Amino acid sequence: MGEPKESWADAAREIADECVAGRVRKLSRVITGVYDEELRRHGIRAGQLTILALVATLEQLSPRQISVYLGLDPSTVSRNISRMCTSGWLTTIPGTDSRSHEVIATPKGRRLLEAAFPAWRTAQKQAEELLGGRGFRTVARLADDLPWDERSV
Repeated sequence: MGEPKESWADAAREIADECVAGRVRKLSRVITGVYDEELRRHGIRAGQLTILALVATLEQLSPRQISVYLGLDPSTVSRNISRMCTSGWLTTIPGTDSRSHEVIATPKGRRLLEAAFPAWRTAQKQAEELLGGRGFRTVARLADDLPWDERSV
């Protein structure tokens, strides 16, 4: 005979109490909130600053490359790029074919990186205080060690 069937209440309790995905999402919301609060006076959000820093570092990238590098959904990247172009932080240039384009940081975007950097550092310190030094290093190591498959974006 098969294993005993668990009730919906048992399933709900176990999911609510033990789900790693839920815990990681909570951790992400809390830590992102720390960065967003510090960056607010610069008019940029943490996710946008990450995109801007990546583009400024690598000089020009396609939206698809940004999606792969950061593990973000292409529609999220597209939406952020559009907003960042409207703000004047990024611009697009024609790609290798008529259907593609590349994203580059503008001088205004590079100035924003410079201006927001102290706020980012403050948020970084606050995140470390929230997580504790060991937790902070563990999160960084776990993220760096994750296998990444570009098909997952």
